[in-house]
Amino acid sequence: MFYSWHELSRFIYATPFEIFLFLLSLAASSLLLTVKLLTAASLSWWTTLSPVFLFDAASAYFCVIILIRQYQTGAFRATLLRAFFSLKRISLLFVFKLLLCAKLDDHYSINYSEVFLPLFYIAFLLMVRAFRL
Repeated sequence: MFYSWHELSRFIYATPFEIFLFLLSLAASSLLLTVKLLTAASLSWWTTLSPVFLFDAASAYFCVIILIRQYQTGAFRATLLRAFFSLKRISLLFVFKLLLCAKLDDHYSINYSEVFLPLFYIAFLLMVRAFRL
């Protein structure tokens, strides 16, 4: 059983526009990764994953805009719930990408289990959200 766009966006508190932006940034980052691995270009991991970091900034900005617009309509509980989950998701994904870049550039000696810990927490939040539906 596949989710429709409406069900998916309601489940993860992301709009189809945010999902489209994520796929676009993932494609651009994949292109930079291909350039980094197949050519002699000396791109750092920070440069390679910069489109995904830009997506985080745009997504946070978009989340704040939605928060303000929903607050003006008077849906206070739904507004705070969506803002809490969306900002938590955005911040945890940012921390994951930050730790991944630090690990790949060998700035810190951290394990991959520490790098992927924010993703496990996001999976836990989605599991809790799935049981609430």
